[in-house]
Amino acid sequence: MFCSAARLATTLLAFVALTAFAEPVAVPGTKVSLEPPQGFTLAKQFPGFVREDVTASIVVTEMPAPVAEIKGAMTRENLAKKDMVLLESTPLQHGGKDALFVKVSQRASGMEFLKWMLITGEDNATTMVVGTCPKHVSDELSAPIQQAVLSASINTALARDVFEGLLFRIEPSEKLKIAGRMSNVLLLTETGETRATAVEAPIYVIGNSVSQSPIEDLPGFAQARAAKTAQVKNVRNFKGRSITLDGMAGYELLADATDGKSDLPMRLYQVIVPDGGNYFIAQGLVGAARGEEMLPQFKRVTESFKRQ
Repeated sequence: MFCSAARLATTLLAFVALTAFAEPVAVPGTKVSLEPPQGFTLAKQFPGFVREDVTASIVVTEMPAPVAEIKGAMTRENLAKKDMVLLESTPLQHGGKDALFVKVSQRASGMEFLKWMLITGEDNATTMVVGTCPKHVSDELSAPIQQAVLSASINTALARDVFEGLLFRIEPSEKLKIAGRMSNVLLLTETGETRATAVEAPIYVIGNSVSQSPIEDLPGFAQARAAKTAQVKNVRNFKGRSITLDGMAGYELLADATDGKSDLPMRLYQVIVPDGGNYFIAQGLVGAARGEEMLPQFKRVTESFKRQ
């Protein structure tokens, strides 16, 4: 599923009510602390903060990717592929390191949003802090959000608990080890390393949706979601069934797919479990030749799922 650090970074998911912060607040599940604006609370669905009344947020994402690659990808052309318009790009010093501060606009759900992104890190690790608010409230929030994003500090010596702040727990299997985490998404690989050894190597990701996504037709939604899986194309031959995980009704499907770059045949495993207006999602991807071997491993990890 992930064949390079850049592809990995582009893919990759307890509520504490606070009304004001007088000092930096640690973001659960990360090595980052920052000073959120007044009215922002710690988020449940992702590492960061949210102000729900105006759909504004500050999201922290840590990636096992060279910061130079991530900064280099912040071009007008690459951002346009994600429906973002580059407004400003400013190199700066942050925490004694070369960093990049980017401002973009983006339309989503019929609204225009402004985003401010701080990108910092080192040779094998990148931290992104992204502040977002609707354009119509930017006069009020643009300055506080920018200040909060730039207030981020990173404690590289901190030993991070990979499950801290996640809404679920799972158990690895004998052939799938926990390799790391990106935002609210947990990654498992055969080697326990974030870099896949080959396109055909098995990889398993599990996380939760960030925004509200009411699901009326679960099988149809599952197929549509599988068809959008990063790194593969021509997702086909769907076989699905209803399942129950931790007392919740879900939908499991299998499909054939083709790797987006190498054209190698792949097998895709996916489970979606609605939870109120949100959902949990697990995906396993492996070369078709190893499908029968790894499918029981994907299922074993999924069956260990428990909500927190």
